[in-house]
Amino acid sequence: MNVCLRCKSLLSGLVLLIVTLLLWASPVAAADLEAVSQVAGQAVCTNSSPSRLAVGGRAVVSIEPAFANSVRTEPSTTAAIIGRIEPGKWLTILDGPECAGGWVWWYVRSDEDVTGWTSEGDVSGYWLLPAYVPVLEEPRVTNLYSCLSPCHTDGSNSIGLFADATAPIYLRWHYKNIAAGVEYVRVWSMGGREWVRYKCTWPGPEDGIHAISLLETSGLRSGVWTMRIEVNGAIVAQTELTVAGDYRVWEPVRVRTNCADGVSSSGTDELSGPTTGVPMAAYGLTNANANLRRGPGTSYSKIGGAAAGTVVEIVDADTTGTWYQLASRAWVAVNLVDLCEGTYPDSCRPAAIFPR
Repeated sequence: MNVCLRCKSLLSGLVLLIVTLLLWASPVAAADLEAVSQVAGQAVCTNSSPSRLAVGGRAVVSIEPAFANSVRTEPSTTAAIIGRIEPGKWLTILDGPECAGGWVWWYVRSDEDVTGWTSEGDVSGYWLLPAYVPVLEEPRVTNLYSCLSPCHTDGSNSIGLFADATAPIYLRWHYKNIAAGVEYVRVWSMGGREWVRYKCTWPGPEDGIHAISLLETSGLRSGVWTMRIEVNGAIVAQTELTVAGDYRVWEPVRVRTNCADGVSSSGTDELSGPTTGVPMAAYGLTNANANLRRGPGTSYSKIGGAAAGTVVEIVDADTTGTWYQLASRAWVAVNLVDLCEGTYPDSCRPAAIFPR
């Protein structure tokens, strides 16, 4: 009798153990959370579409339909709402997924800094869409050539030294990864002073060949020219070329917007602006005590003076050709300044007021 009772006790214990093991091996969810299964690497919740997101990835709230996604304290429709992410807004996946109520939930942080649980969608569709962020390569410029005639493909006619008053000079280069829509700038300068700046929104294509010519109708100023290319403020290329001689023409034209000329056909960088009838020499020598004014005319207030024999740096002239603008941004009357030729100040002497 005692043996049978012991057998029954052992048998009951064995059944209890088997049941416990079976229950332990079964997917039992707490509260209203459901089990998350995997199908081909995708998270799948009961009565919902397979997830297309992953922790560490980026997503955007669908704009069709144009409904905001609620962000909650817990992965449940009954949890408190702590914010919303509007259609078209981006977010980062921090944790998840969790399944609840037939929805796939992810713990996210929006770009507007709203953090919490939000749903990817249900069986009818997706409310969060995977946002694939491409890895962009840095813009590059290669095979940058300067030539006396249109540059050959292999740059075999490229040179760096040009004769006095050369015009035009041809340039050609290959570029890559300059995406449409970026800010593109091409700057010509001499002696650290900017002469002309071409600035525009790059229209594309992303990769290609750019060919331009550098033109000054009366001949390029003698000296070392620097040309640099910037994309979104970063310098991607810079080159120097030298024009021999002692030609001092100077007509800065500031900013132009046709920087993409030469992508599909040859473009031209023109250095001269509207004709003023006055050459812009790099330096001048005052021939009398001169007043310096805020603008080109005696009606502008006086802001200083320059004694006779003072070397001044000239950067521009007004359209009448009767006032020079100095590097200090002050203006001085043309008849009070003699243009310098050659290296200042030793070779400063009166010069003709028209370019050769």
